[in-house]
Amino acid sequence: AAEKIKIYPNPVDDGFRIGGVEGESSIHLTDLDGRILVSKQISNKEFIPLGFLHTGIYFVKIQTIDGVITKKLIKE
Repeated sequence: AAEKIKIYPNPVDDGFRIGGVEGESSIHLTDLDGRILVSKQISNKEFIPLGFLHTGIYFVKIQTIDGVITKKLIKE
């Protein structure tokens, strides 16, 4: 369920993890213009490196077996 899914830490520095996902899941990280910057299959608590990103606001779309949720991510 969506309420179990957590992105941490947020704000992020060099990367983040997503907790609470079960089974096959994928993420799409987009900037404010909707450009996809990261797109990958993930497992629970996998580390997603983001050292290459500029400071700003991004969106993480998480596709799970339960559906799709979008969370805001702040890069410091």
